[in-house]
Amino acid sequence: MENIEDEILRDKLVYTYENLMKRTAAADPILDEIRWKSFMSLSQQIVVISSREEPIDPDSNLPLFSHKVDQYFISENYCKSKEVLSFYNQVMVYINQYKSGLANILIAFEDIVALAQVEVGSND
Repeated sequence: MENIEDEILRDKLVYTYENLMKRTAAADPILDEIRWKSFMSLSQQIVVISSREEPIDPDSNLPLFSHKVDQYFISENYCKSKEVLSFYNQVMVYINQYKSGLANILIAFEDIVALAQVEVGSND
């Protein structure tokens, strides 16, 4: 870090790294589990029993997990239930928030790459 001349690049590297590490280390697993449990309890019309989370890719540095569905029950009123509509609405909100977060991370990384290219080019 001390070899980087551009103060904006240093700040962006530290800020992005710290925020991503905090999110990954603390919030991701906790928030994902809370949301998963809330999705399961949103509706009396569908009951999902899942086993423990399993890593999707053990070689990845990212905490990606899959919930294996062991059993499920869908009521006769499933298609007419307002609770089911709410359930899917909450899932869509969650997915959109996640996509938005990933887009912000991509923008931060693109900014870092651009600043790093200027930094390396300025030292030649």
